[in-house]
Amino acid sequence: MGEEMHEKKRVPAIRFAGFTEPWEQRKLENLAVFNPKENLPDEFEYVDLESVVETEMLSHRTEKKATAPSRAQRLARLGDVFYQTVRPYQKNNYLFEKTDKYYVFSTGYAQLRPYNDGYFLFSLVQCESFVKVVLDHCTGTSYPAINSNDLAKINVFAPINAHEHKKIGKIFRNLDNLITLHQRKCDALKKVKKSLLQKMFPKEGSVVPEIRFAGFTEAWEQRKFGDLYERVTEKNDLTYGIDKSITVASMQYKKDGCITNEDYLRTYTICLLGDIVFEGHQSKQFRFGRFVENDLGNGIVSHIFMVFRPKTDYDLYFWKYAINNEQLMRKILSHCTKASRMMNDLVIQDFFKESMPVPTINEQQMIGHFFYKLDQLITLHQRKLDQLKTIKKSLLQQMFV
Repeated sequence: MGEEMHEKKRVPAIRFAGFTEPWEQRKLENLAVFNPKENLPDEFEYVDLESVVETEMLSHRTEKKATAPSRAQRLARLGDVFYQTVRPYQKNNYLFEKTDKYYVFSTGYAQLRPYNDGYFLFSLVQCESFVKVVLDHCTGTSYPAINSNDLAKINVFAPINAHEHKKIGKIFRNLDNLITLHQRKCDALKKVKKSLLQKMFPKEGSVVPEIRFAGFTEAWEQRKFGDLYERVTEKNDLTYGIDKSITVASMQYKKDGCITNEDYLRTYTICLLGDIVFEGHQSKQFRFGRFVENDLGNGIVSHIFMVFRPKTDYDLYFWKYAINNEQLMRKILSHCTKASRMMNDLVIQDFFKESMPVPTINEQQMIGHFFYKLDQLITLHQRKLDQLKTIKKSLLQQMFV
């Protein structure tokens, strides 16, 4: 009975048909050559620890052998696995499959040249169970690290049959390719959206956008914010409970609301659908703070936020993208905010005097609907991407021992 249980522990939960033998426990050095020594070429592309993020090589730089950093020592060959030995929990590891140039990696990576399928080994070292074992062998707390010799001695389980290595490697290669495809689609759509947000709203000093829908030719009308919005001072009379408390930064109802004091709930400000809220946090993207429109639904926000309500006919989605558009709002907010500690305070009277170009309601609706549908498309691809990542995470747990 004990032997049978031991055998079960050496078999993955999900397995390809035709493979029945228990996996072998082996040291990692039995699956790959560690840090093979080779002479460096006179010129190469250098890959340091910042170059690889989440299995993708984002950057590299050309170096001469004579002047390259001393850490440039790992000459890459097709199929090599590079394992980040510093902060391994980040899993910024890389399977090298480039053929265009010479690439040399930093000694911050352990170089593994697999005896069998490279993608099997690459997937194995991405498993959470493997990372936990590595962290147990690391030294340091802020920057946990493991040296290559200790990494090589770590015990892992692997199939005896080389064909099983290849079949497992192939399924994770195909899954990673699918993830990369959807990631690129998401990134491309986000770039398109960013570009169109610049071109479908007037640039500073202009009252006509660069790109317009057919049939619209007249200039956008300069409107003062005092004519468009009014300050909301209405407090919560307990019509709204904590379940309708809105997180302004993400414009979502709080899921972990824990306020039970009714008196405190009464300090919250009513925020209806279409209202805009000023968030004064400074950021790289929004130097003077930003406005966020409530496209979520009726609710309440903390008394620290200023809320404004539309006074005129408006399109919900046009104003969602207009009021949060840094190209439109940056100069306006620079004139009507004052800096405080880590925040910007909105000066209401100055804000009401500022103006921005506004199109007719028909053009608002066309622009708003366009960006709403574009966001839906981005969300669709993001959900597919998240689903694929969840599937991969599950398979990494169930297809390895």
